[in-house]
Amino acid sequence: MSTLAGEPGHVQSTSAANLAADAAPPPTAGLWDAIPHECKLLVYAHLSKEDMACAARVNREFAEHVRELRAQFTVLNLPAGANVKG
Repeated sequence: MSTLAGEPGHVQSTSAANLAADAAPPPTAGLWDAIPHECKLLVYAHLSKEDMACAARVNREFAEHVRELRAQFTVLNLPAGANVKG
């Protein structure tokens, strides 16, 4: 004799993996990858230097962008009255 769901004596099997899968948030890692490079450059343009430094520690793509930006800077602005002795 078998019992149907909802009847007394029915035991529904649930595994820890099923429960964890139901509670897990949806994956978002692919969303950044789906954005065109030109749009990513617009996002980078709105970040401060401090924010870019923080982002570089989190994401390899951000870190690569920060390295590219650093390579472009060759100007050194010295404060008034500073003296460089050589």
